[in-house]
Amino acid sequence: NPTIIGITGSYGKTSCKKILEYFLKDTYNVVATDKNYNTPMGIALTIDKMKGNEEILIAEMGARKTGDILELCKLFPPKHAIITGVCGQHIETFGDINTIAEEKYELAKSVKGKGVCVFNTNNKYTLGMFKSFTGRKISASSNKKSSVYASGIRLSEKGSTFDLHIKKDIFLCKTNLLGRHNIQNIVLCVALATELGCDIEDLVKKMENLPQIPHRLEYSNANGINILDDGYNANFYGVKSSVECLSYFPHKRVVVSQGIVELGKESETVNMRIGAMFAKVADVVILCGINAKYIKKGLESTDFKGKTITVKSFKEVKGVIKNIVRRGDTLLLQNDIPDIY
Repeated sequence: NPTIIGITGSYGKTSCKKILEYFLKDTYNVVATDKNYNTPMGIALTIDKMKGNEEILIAEMGARKTGDILELCKLFPPKHAIITGVCGQHIETFGDINTIAEEKYELAKSVKGKGVCVFNTNNKYTLGMFKSFTGRKISASSNKKSSVYASGIRLSEKGSTFDLHIKKDIFLCKTNLLGRHNIQNIVLCVALATELGCDIEDLVKKMENLPQIPHRLEYSNANGINILDDGYNANFYGVKSSVECLSYFPHKRVVVSQGIVELGKESETVNMRIGAMFAKVADVVILCGINAKYIKKGLESTDFKGKTITVKSFKEVKGVIKNIVRRGDTLLLQNDIPDIY
């Protein structure tokens, strides 16, 4: 009978889950859903491994269609929640972004009594949820109007520093996690962790050693080549953050991308915008999949001076990388490159 914390949103669910678990693990006997599991079966598989003495279960909750979040909340009733933000992820199955927002809001509506829901108030959809929600709530963002917020954000290829404002106090924070989006994830998790009794100064120390989240702007260096592995999936905000991060690295910058899938009628517009973003920082862009033509169109709209290479399969991508990337260069793997696309 653990306290259940539900986490949902169009992006950042797994990262927040991992960060919150790390924040709570020395204070509580805590377990989190495995990998990126966020369906009824995925959560059930995690529960099946539990010993029975766990105090907190952090459950990532995903949705591909209307009704998915409500089903999860009925099966695994949340005491507390975090809603990370809303964008056009899975718009192909939902139809429009407002329907996606309504679906994510089901998690907040399932939080009852003394439970608390933390909202990312940088995102206009979750800001709307925050304003509408009548239960206990916390706003967290990089906006000084929020209850918990980050300011003075300083980003580099080594990580980030920022000032954390919470309960009228200010703390200088450092993290080795890359990207502006991870500061937002940290702020959301700090808001809930302190609500659950964690010491803020202890959390500030823990930020310096947060483990990297696999395939979510995960940094590594192989043979002198910087690798930014953002290969799990992609959404517009995540791409924007990873491109900004790439800009801090010197020498040649190479991007591998298939764009964002499952956008339905928005595919061309959004992927063109992504191409325009790549054009600002990349020297070489390697494209693959059904969105390659749209990204290329976006690159060309900015008079991109770099090199664009379009390939048919991931096997070809590896060959191109081998011929282009050299020691000191940086390679951004933006989204997975499954051959089905």
